[in-house]
Amino acid sequence: MKKSIIALAVAGALTAPMVAQADATLYGKFEMRVVDAENADLEVQSDDFRVGVKGDSDIAGGSKALFNLELEVNPENPTSSNSATADTSATNAVVRKAYVGATGDWGTALIGRIANPAEQIVGFTGNNSELLPHDLNPDHLGSAIAYVTPGMGGFTGYAAIVAEGEGNDAQDNVDGKLIGGSFAAGGLTVAASYWSFTDTYVAGADSLSLAQIGGQYSIDMTTIGLSYAKRDNADGTTEDKVVGLRVDQKIGDLTLGANYFDYDFDSSSIDNQYGLFAVYNLGAQAYLDFEYTDLSADLAADEDKIMSVGYTVKF
Repeated sequence: MKKSIIALAVAGALTAPMVAQADATLYGKFEMRVVDAENADLEVQSDDFRVGVKGDSDIAGGSKALFNLELEVNPENPTSSNSATADTSATNAVVRKAYVGATGDWGTALIGRIANPAEQIVGFTGNNSELLPHDLNPDHLGSAIAYVTPGMGGFTGYAAIVAEGEGNDAQDNVDGKLIGGSFAAGGLTVAASYWSFTDTYVAGADSLSLAQIGGQYSIDMTTIGLSYAKRDNADGTTEDKVVGLRVDQKIGDLTLGANYFDYDFDSSSIDNQYGLFAVYNLGAQAYLDFEYTDLSADLAADEDKIMSVGYTVKF
């Protein structure tokens, strides 16, 4: 543990001059949850424990160079050995983002490990926490080269490829492709995306592709979101589809919400899920939230009911 602290201190000292030369921002999000799941013990879990540094600096042609490094650690993850009853000092950090890039009037280009822009559609109807077990999207894309268009009358498009090289020349040079975009006007936002990944990238038996579309509309303090996603394997033998709906109502510092998912999965017996939410802002950078989800399935083993309370602090 002492060696880790010393290593972090040395790394901070070495990077301090570089950070000083760029417009850098240190940020973080720390969320802990008390989770009560059906047929399981009460758990304390870390839903999000993240810290990162991001920034930009001027380069030629009026553009800016970009960088972002974001790490996540799960000190209270009951699915690993690093729970409250274990040696939490052994917890490993996971790299969520690690990229460099540039941005200007021509758009934005990124290379490295980036957030998946298609996750915007999941956000239209998803849960507040990350306890949604059947999100068909990867949260992040590693080994990616991405381009995002500048805003054009409310429209923004993006495209990316993934090139995670294998140890021989028999594999595909490009392991994944992603294309999508969104349009926003007034209180309306609509988005669509399509991606395909080879089996070597998703570490599965089959290559996968996913098409999705969604949107949300806000009027006064009410927001309604809709989403549809369809994922197929390479030979078309397995097809998973999900339709989502979410409604939020903001009342001062309190936001109340509910969502519903209808599943048509070949790969699972799950049938539908509904959720209830409440979020209370304690300030600009802290909030409490309550979440209840009820998952129904054809097989009793796949059913689940989860109630949780979370406390989140950001900086």
